[in-house]
Amino acid sequence: MGKLDGKVAVVTGGCRGIGMYISLDCARAGAKVCVNYTSAGSREKADAVVAEIEKAGGHAFAYRADVTDPAQVRAMYEETVSRYGQLDILVNNAGILLQGLLIEQAYEDIQEMLRVDLFGCFVAIKEAFPYLVKAKSGRVINIASQLGQKGGPELSAYSAAKGGVIALTKALALEFGALGMKTNILVNAVAPGPVDCGVTEHVSKEWRAAKELTLPLGRYCDGSEVSPAVVFLASDDGSAFIGQTISPNCGDTML
Repeated sequence: MGKLDGKVAVVTGGCRGIGMYISLDCARAGAKVCVNYTSAGSREKADAVVAEIEKAGGHAFAYRADVTDPAQVRAMYEETVSRYGQLDILVNNAGILLQGLLIEQAYEDIQEMLRVDLFGCFVAIKEAFPYLVKAKSGRVINIASQLGQKGGPELSAYSAAKGGVIALTKALALEFGALGMKTNILVNAVAPGPVDCGVTEHVSKEWRAAKELTLPLGRYCDGSEVSPAVVFLASDDGSAFIGQTISPNCGDTML
């Protein structure tokens, strides 16, 4: 028996980086998975994740949707429920990172990071809400970052967006929980990093080398070390966790 047997999960940005590991581990735990991707260029990666899940005997499908577009997100959920009958778990993983000093960054780049990394979570959760309520034990796991807890030079917009994700997690935990709407939806966050995959591919080698010197483990995390925290929060094992932020970050932040 898997921890997520009988559950259906949507993983945004689920075809690469941390999202890929989350999609695979959710499927290994027994969930049926919608592997979300955004750009046409990511279709091959999404199909590869689906193929790996199906090869292992699991169930998954790939779906292209921009997480900042309510209509596209709504259609993705409708397709998921049409295929699998329900939606129990939403993992908000889709995100981008553009490095640079604030005084040198274009306003368009700042707005884009806030739009995708933070506003995208609002859209995904708002559109998933009726399905998660119906599930009676819905789970929302927001992928934040340790930079949302401590900040980072040349990463002000990304840090601000991920800090917003952590604040959103706490606010919705109260709003959806017993102090608010009593929905039985548990909202939590995972704040990984620095992680050797996904958005960090665009960080400069110099920045990475300096960063590794500050880490107690002396290395970046691997995406496979992050995904178990998501499965835990999505499962019955995480039933007492609400509004919390779990931080697999190689000791970068200690709270």
